[in-house]
Order: sequence, then structure tokens, then C-alpha cells
Amino acid sequence: MLERIFEQLDCSSEGFISAEGIWTNLLEKFIIDHRFNIFFIETDDNIRTASVNDFILKNWETKEGYINKREFISGILLGYWDRHVLETGIDNSSQTSGKYDRWTDTGQNDYLALHTYDKRKVLKKKLESIVNLK
Repeated sequence: MLERIFEQLDCSSEGFISAEGIWTNLLEKFIIDHRFNIFFIETDDNIRTASVNDFILKNWETKEGYINKREFISGILLGYWDRHVLETGIDNSSQTSGKYDRWTDTGQNDYLALHTYDKRKVLKKKLESIVNLK
């Protein structure tokens, strides 16, 4: 399954995918359930791209800024392992994944992303006022 997802993300069949390729192609091809959707926030500002960039940075070994199929699969599996595997077994509860630390219980609103967006709006207004003073 993970191999097939990688192949769908690697549209050019070069054997590597970038953060931009993941962001664009996951959004277009794989988003079915809109709960916990990092691609959507009530703005056109793509403030969640840091998640995908972080995935690339943590997993690339062969080609800077890109991951191959092995790196993609190991990144997904290690991410799952880190969030759901306990000493006593697998825990699929939302408690270990940390998803409700940043999302509403319905999975519709990302608290952290909305907070970041609000901070950007405030900073943008401050910058505009400084520029207008000159």
C-alpha cells in the first residue's frame, strides 16, 4: 500500500518526491476524509506546509530535499511507531497520537494552525503600519 502511494506521488517516475510534490499530490489524489486535514484551513495561506517539509527533512538520506521510496516508507512507519507503539502493544487511541492536542474533538479545526494564522495577521498589520509611517 505505501509503495503504491509513493508511486502516485512520484508523478514523473524519477524515484524521488519532494515536499512540494507530496503537498500537491496528496491534496489532489488522497484526501477523502476532511477531518484532521492538514491541507485545509479557513484561509488560502498554506501555513501547514511545515508538516510536509519536516517529514522530508527527517527522512531524506540519498538526495537532499527529496526522499526515495524506501525513505518514504520508513518515514511513515517510524512516524506511526513513534505515535502508537507502546511497551505493551499498539495503542490506536487518539491519546497517544496527540491529535487532540492541536485539533477539536471533531477534527475540523486545527487550533495550532489557526493560532499561527492569527499571529501572522497581527504581525502583517504591524509591519504595514511601520511601512506606512515612513
